[in-house]
Amino acid sequence: RLMAKGAERAGGAKVFGSALRTLLVGGAPCPLVLLEECERLSIPVLQGYGMSEASPVISLNTFEANRPGSVGKAIPGVEVRIRRGAEGEVLVRGSNVMMGYYRDPERTTEALQDGWLCTGDIGTLDGEGFLTLRGREKGNQAFAHEKLAQFLGVISPHRVISPPKFQGRGIQVQIVPIK
Repeated sequence: RLMAKGAERAGGAKVFGSALRTLLVGGAPCPLVLLEECERLSIPVLQGYGMSEASPVISLNTFEANRPGSVGKAIPGVEVRIRRGAEGEVLVRGSNVMMGYYRDPERTTEALQDGWLCTGDIGTLDGEGFLTLRGREKGNQAFAHEKLAQFLGVISPHRVISPPKFQGRGIQVQIVPIK
């Protein structure tokens, strides 16, 4: 909302420059209100999901199949399923999934079960194959998209904003013009 309000005060979507065609989002679920504001400003947003253990992409919304609020459908060659019914841990299988953690068989055994990568993320998978993330099962990490908005103001084209550290992790936003 902060980005959208700032953009409105500065002249609408034009504040981002004419080269901004699409926003690609990953790393945490994008708040629906931000997706709605971007749509109102005629800025398409495509969300995706991945992790290092899956080299790194698992699912992605595309221009042809985009469900706001979801992180899209599994990319070709990747299977996604949910453990324990309608909502549960996201499991991933495919040639992109790691063989294991280097010299850490205990962690590997925990992460890879019956050929599936146990992501630790909680999600749902609808009948059309769209994955929606709901939170984390493993560890103390939590999605921080609500607090990320506190750090973001108006984002100017060609600028990198490095806000303060959040829970020990730096957050960085970069807009790069298409040439």
